[in-house]
Amino acid sequence: MNLAALWTYQKDRFPLVRTVPLLAVFSAASISVSAEMAGRPLPGWGAFAAGFAVAMLLFFQMRVCRRLKTRVTRVMLWQFQKSLQTKSIT
Repeated sequence: MNLAALWTYQKDRFPLVRTVPLLAVFSAASISVSAEMAGRPLPGWGAFAAGFAVAMLLFFQMRVCRRLKTRVTRVMLWQFQKSLQTKSIT
């Protein structure tokens, strides 16, 4: 997969314009609440950046896995339908 195909995929299936702000707020809130509940001061920006990067990678990975699952399911369904057609003809 080349870089142009990956860029097109993200525009269609994983739009960064909508995903980045959502995950930034989500990861920052979870880090802040964790620090607050533990009675610790807020961590540095490195922790927020790492939390954002992990959340981004996990959400992207879930999206790619869902796409692969859909593709595999379609192939299996096509093979099953094909086997039913060949059985009903004979």
